[in-house]
Amino acid sequence: MKGLTLTSILLLAFSSLNAQIHVCLTEEVILNASNPTTGESYQWFRSEDNVNWSQLTNGANATQSVFPIWDVNYYKLQVTSSSCTRFTETQVVYTTVDDNSGNTYGTTLIDGECWMRDNLRVTKLNDGTAIPEVQGDTDWYNQTGPARSSYDNSSANADDYGYLYNFFTVQTGKLCPTGWHLPSDTDIEDLQTSLGGALIAGGRMKVNGTTHWDSPNTGGTNSSGFAGKGGGFRYAGGSFAEKGQTAYFWTTKVVSNGFTAKPYSLKYNSEALGLYGLAWLQESGFSCRCVRD
Repeated sequence: MKGLTLTSILLLAFSSLNAQIHVCLTEEVILNASNPTTGESYQWFRSEDNVNWSQLTNGANATQSVFPIWDVNYYKLQVTSSSCTRFTETQVVYTTVDDNSGNTYGTTLIDGECWMRDNLRVTKLNDGTAIPEVQGDTDWYNQTGPARSSYDNSSANADDYGYLYNFFTVQTGKLCPTGWHLPSDTDIEDLQTSLGGALIAGGRMKVNGTTHWDSPNTGGTNSSGFAGKGGGFRYAGGSFAEKGQTAYFWTTKVVSNGFTAKPYSLKYNSEALGLYGLAWLQESGFSCRCVRD
């Protein structure tokens, strides 16, 4: 039979890509096989581990629309003719993004915007410059450039909740991986709208249960996939507060240059997504999430 070659995977609104690509969880992907031949039949298969495979529903087409459902998604096409049956080379689609510090972050699609679903744990700016880890309270307050810390100076908290960064780190414009950015306050206003309004959007962004939030974790459903956790924060003076009760995230919004900036927040006892009218000192330490450009 004439072989069917899987030459590329096409991502909607993007150009032709190679066999291994990164997309956002729930983002539509087109698997495209070239040179279909009369008399051949096709069936697409998907796997999470490249070992156990299952047929895609309605997958009997040379071109197939799919929505990746795991961090790593494997696809292959079974081609059958009157003389033989064979499989094409396996194609890999990742719904993750890597930083330059060896960390991998899950992603989720919210109203057409691709968000990380993990807090940043990066230890270097995207130009390779190290971000100092500062532990002492006085040292933290006296920083006039980028700095990071883990809650209570515990590496276990950094692994679970990510690092807390001061706003000087945000102002470098180099905290996120290349092709990603920190949200503006306008981005958060759009997020409030797309998730049903400011008063309920936060519940849809919080992981459920009380492992990462204190009780009652009001409205926490994580229906958006954002997977917000109550990582607490660090005051400008250096003390830590409210782990399990709040999550503060920096926006890029400067309120008073050199002094204050604006975060957004989630709370254990509220389903609101807060966007603070009251600014916080730029020495404060908050979590960070990135959005794809």
